[in-house]
Amino acid sequence: MIRREGHGLALDFYCLGCLLYVLLTGKLPHFTGDVNQMCARRAKGEAFEVPKHLSPAAADLCQRLLEALII
Repeated sequence: MIRREGHGLALDFYCLGCLLYVLLTGKLPHFTGDVNQMCARRAKGEAFEVPKHLSPAAADLCQRLLEALII
C-alpha cells in the first residue's frame, strides 16, 4: 500500500502482524517517532527490532508476519 502497488494476501498477513505487534508491545513496528520516516523504512523493506520482552514464539510469529511482504 505504501508503494501504491496492488496488494494481496501478503499485505493481509503484514497487517495482521502489525496488529499483533501493537497488542503485544503497545507500539507500532518500524516507528521511530516520525510517521514519514516509518513509511520510508517500511517501503525500503528495512527490518524491525523485536522487543526483548516478547516470548520466542510471539517474536517469531511477529517476525514472520511482518516480513510477509519482503519474501
